[in-house]
Amino acid sequence: MIKVTLKDLICFKDPENGNSFPLSSLSEYDRIYGGIYVCIDDNTNFKFGWSFSHSYIGEWYYVLQRMHRKILKGENFSYEYPFPGQGEPILEFVFDTIEVLVRTTYYLDDSWTVVDERSEIEEERFERKIFELIVSECIKKIEETVLVASQTEGKKWIARNTD
Repeated sequence: MIKVTLKDLICFKDPENGNSFPLSSLSEYDRIYGGIYVCIDDNTNFKFGWSFSHSYIGEWYYVLQRMHRKILKGENFSYEYPFPGQGEPILEFVFDTIEVLVRTTYYLDDSWTVVDERSEIEEERFERKIFELIVSECIKKIEETVLVASQTEGKKWIARNTD
């Protein structure tokens, strides 16, 4: 059984000024931040993003949709998270017939001006069928959550963040 939970959700109407608002004040152009947590069979935890409660949900919604479309084709593929921020690791999803490898590469250079060749790699493996279900359940949970927050603005937010 897979359970997806979105935690600590907040909206930023203007991310530059840093003022956050509760999700109930959602509007079409807001950025939603929070955590996307996945629990598999009550004992395996996985999260999307690098910070437990500060992932940009709109970007992840876009990424999950792109992966879902590739999944529906039934082919093997590799997908790299296209929005790494300065100093953030590279996140890659490698889908083969049997499993999905989630590879996170941390570069050890902290200057962010020159990429250091030294890196540290962390990998997690999932059965492909399980990970496909994780992707679809995350998409569904994000859509349900924004629609509960605001039916009208939630629909606009979904349309704006749809690939």
